[in-house]
Amino acid sequence: MNREVIENQVVRDLARHRSRNEIVKALCEETGMAWQAAQRLVEEVETNRQDEIDRRQLPLLALVGVATLVGGILLSAIIAVASLNGWMILFLRIPIPYLGNLLYFGIGLLIAMGGAMGLAKLRRKSSAR
Repeated sequence: MNREVIENQVVRDLARHRSRNEIVKALCEETGMAWQAAQRLVEEVETNRQDEIDRRQLPLLALVGVATLVGGILLSAIIAVASLNGWMILFLRIPIPYLGNLLYFGIGLLIAMGGAMGLAKLRRKSSAR
């Protein structure tokens, strides 16, 4: 096999979050390469072509970030509506009025913030290229 073809396959496998040991094993089986040589090749490709690996992972990571952001906003909105309608949501059966509402609303906001921070990090990373 051509080295370029092998490197492209390694990039594709790394972008799909396949474990390094699985990639090395496949290289050894397909090319007859020694285990240590295959490990060095995978490490070299991962170092030299990290931008391409990141670019291939971008759509999935963006989807996860958007889903997290939307999920957090929805959770907070649902809890806000429930609270305004007078529903009391218990938290661990602690009889403090609206404690569960407050905690779940806060958790929703934290989830949304995490999604927004992840998307901002992806945007910075993709615009730095």
